[in-house]
Amino acid sequence: MNAKQFYLFRCFLILILATLTQFTSAQSVIYVNYAADGANDGSSWASAFLNLQDALAAAETGDEIWVAQGIYYPAPDDAEPGQTWFLLDKDIRLFGGFTGTEKTSDARDGVAHPTILSGDLLGDDVPGDLAQHREDNALHVMYVAMEITSEAVIDGFVFRGGHADEGVEEENQPFRAMGGAVLSYGEPILRNCRFTDNYAEYGGALAFLGGIDTKIEKCSFRGNGASAGGAVYVVNAATLEFEQSVFRENAATLGGAIYNSTGITRLSNCLLAGNEASENGSAIYCAGYNPEMPGLQLAHTTIADNGAAVPAIFQFTASTENPVAVIQTGNSIFANAWNYGYPPDQNAPPLISLGGNISTDESLSGQLAADHDFHAMDPGLSGDYRPAEATSLCVDFGVSLEETLSFDIEGNSRPQGFGYDIGAFESAFFNTSISSAGAPQLDACLELSPNPVREILKVDIQTPQSQELWLEILDANGRILREVRVQSPGALFQDFQELPDGIYILRLTDGKKALTKKVLKQ
Repeated sequence: MNAKQFYLFRCFLILILATLTQFTSAQSVIYVNYAADGANDGSSWASAFLNLQDALAAAETGDEIWVAQGIYYPAPDDAEPGQTWFLLDKDIRLFGGFTGTEKTSDARDGVAHPTILSGDLLGDDVPGDLAQHREDNALHVMYVAMEITSEAVIDGFVFRGGHADEGVEEENQPFRAMGGAVLSYGEPILRNCRFTDNYAEYGGALAFLGGIDTKIEKCSFRGNGASAGGAVYVVNAATLEFEQSVFRENAATLGGAIYNSTGITRLSNCLLAGNEASENGSAIYCAGYNPEMPGLQLAHTTIADNGAAVPAIFQFTASTENPVAVIQTGNSIFANAWNYGYPPDQNAPPLISLGGNISTDESLSGQLAADHDFHAMDPGLSGDYRPAEATSLCVDFGVSLEETLSFDIEGNSRPQGFGYDIGAFESAFFNTSISSAGAPQLDACLELSPNPVREILKVDIQTPQSQELWLEILDANGRILREVRVQSPGALFQDFQELPDGIYILRLTDGKKALTKKVLKQ
């Protein structure tokens, strides 16, 4: 190797080492534990930072912050005394729920070992009381900056005691009245978090004022309050997607749980129950202005037992003649004393049904008219909003939605039984009223032979006209084992030799309608 080659090789090694060093630093873990008694530099559990504020300041983009169980308070900003909150201004990942000894984030348990971020700076809040002793509370528990992307994750925290109710007009700072727990201009992912006893004029727990696509997964909102959006306030064309989340006992003047204004809110596998509003929308207040995109999109969501004095869902629009506060819903349950309403001086706003909806009153009878939409019917729920029994109307009567998740609000596989359950919960029930009738909603004939089968099953399919269908083979727990695209009318053969003995379900579907039959393997 000559001198020139050696020089180039040395430069190459330096470049590689620099890249590796940068990558390693970007993956650093910073530790926080209020009880640590070491160097308190965040380098380990023993030497953890005592407060989250220091860890946020020390973190670089790509870092993780692990926070042990306990209560953590934001410290006032000496330069800006009115700005007391945890500031998230870098794409980092925050994890709570540790005991303070774990070596992996998967080993934590946020329920058994809660990590609480509290805005109650003096520690004198009264649980369940959003009025007394709140003068000292932080405006927001956390402030998320505009530059934050979905690379940032907030996972496993309890947010409580935020109180954003400072005057809006006199300071021309509306954000000081928004988002008691979290005020976000960015797009972080929030996961496995609990929000309780927060208050704001707009969005008691969360206020989203931007962001292309923000995801909220497996979170719960209970006992939050606001003038608009007891739990959540969405505005400025923000897009917010909730999955497997629960809204209970939140309260507001408008929108007991959610207030959606010029934004898009998607709810999938969610439960909204026991929320209250004094004027309108005991569960959701939807004010939409975009005719091209539904402002509220529901899938497999249960909205039940919300305040009886006003509609659970209320649609408001700026135009009385051509309203555009569009709602889209599929496989959802509306089980309130008054399910739906809009101002009496405006025409009915558009509502798009994807099918599979159950309403316990007639307030949606002019709006829901797709397959398996039911009005003034009892969905058959138990006290915890799960299907009560196999013959419940919500069991197996759902339709196949284009973006249906493969699990329910609790992570159970979906579908089970003979089809999709309607609402947030999927049961293992087989609805006998569907199985005995052979799901007649699909105009087809399905013949199986031999039945019972030992090796090869012949499947004969007849339909009035030629069409492409899917044949699904499910086990007794509703898990899809095999999917085959078929051309009907026609016949095909399925090999059962390797399958264990037992009952299997064959489901023929065009994506919206279905026909099911049992086969016994022995």
